[in-house]
Amino acid sequence: ISGIHWWYKVPSHAAELTAGYYNLHDRDGYRTIARMLKRHRASINFTCAEMRDLEQSSQAMSAPEELVQQ
Repeated sequence: ISGIHWWYKVPSHAAELTAGYYNLHDRDGYRTIARMLKRHRASINFTCAEMRDLEQSSQAMSAPEELVQQ
């Protein structure tokens, strides 16, 4: 699963919405996918888990650590 961490600090989560993840303040767009994979006993490879917030450009409003903790 691609962790769409850029523009994560923006309330609209525009990058995630563009990628098809409906991940707003009242809905976890990744949880639905994770539950479906769990039902089928599939493994998850979540990208961006190794990334750090401070390593990202501030202009990208990126927050990979916050996304993983979500």
